[in-house]
Amino acid sequence: MARPRPYMYYISFNESFSTTQNVSNIIHTIKLPPNDLGPNYYDGTMFTNDYELLLFGGLLTITDSNIPPDYNKVLSYEKYQHFAADRPNWVEDWNSLNLPANMTRYITQGAGLGVPSENLGFYFSGMRAAGWGDINWGVNYATSSKAANITANTLISVDMSTMRSEKWYNVTLPSNIPGRANAELVWVPVSTQGALLAIGGVINPEDTHYPTNQQLQQSVSGMWRFPLTPG
Repeated sequence: MARPRPYMYYISFNESFSTTQNVSNIIHTIKLPPNDLGPNYYDGTMFTNDYELLLFGGLLTITDSNIPPDYNKVLSYEKYQHFAADRPNWVEDWNSLNLPANMTRYITQGAGLGVPSENLGFYFSGMRAAGWGDINWGVNYATSSKAANITANTLISVDMSTMRSEKWYNVTLPSNIPGRANAELVWVPVSTQGALLAIGGVINPEDTHYPTNQQLQQSVSGMWRFPLTPG
C-alpha cells in the first residue's frame, strides 16, 4: 500500500484570513518523519497542547519494507520548546518517546481527547489484541492473533506539562463503566481539573455482526461521567 502524502497539514488561528482568499495560503505543512519512525497508522489519536503533539495508538498495515516501532514508542512533534529550562540547541522537529512499563501503543478505536488548557490528554477504552499484543490493520478479525478484537477496560492519560518529561497513567475502568469502541470523549471545565463525559460508541463491537437485543440496547444508551484522578 502506498503511503499517503508525507505531510501533516494545519491552520494557525493566529493568522487572519477571509473566505475570498485562496485556502492554500493559510494551510501550512509539517514534513512527516521516515516510515520506520512514523509509519502510517489507522484509528490512532493525537494529544495536543500549545507546544507539542503526541501520536498514540492505532493500527499499522503489515509490510516487509519497514520495521514497526517498538510496543512502547510514541511519536511527538515539538513545535515550541517547553522544558523546565530553555535548551539553546533545541530545534522544532519530530521526537520519539518511551511509554512507561505498564503501557503499550497496541490499542485502537478508543476515544482520544486533548485538553490544551490543562496540558492533559485522555484515551478512553478502545480495542486491543489478546495479551495486549501487536495489532495490525487488514487482518482477519475473527482468527488473527494480531486483530484488535477485545474491548479495553482502561483510561489512559498523559500530563504534557513538561516536554520530554510527560507523565503517563493507566487506570482500569470501574465495573459500572463498560469499555467500548469508537466513543467520543468530552472534557467539561468543572472542579479543579474538570470531568470527562464518555458518549456513544459500541459495547462489545465483536458482537455487532449478530447482536442480541440486549447488546443493541446497551450500545445506544451509554453516557458516563467520571472525575479526573490520574495516578
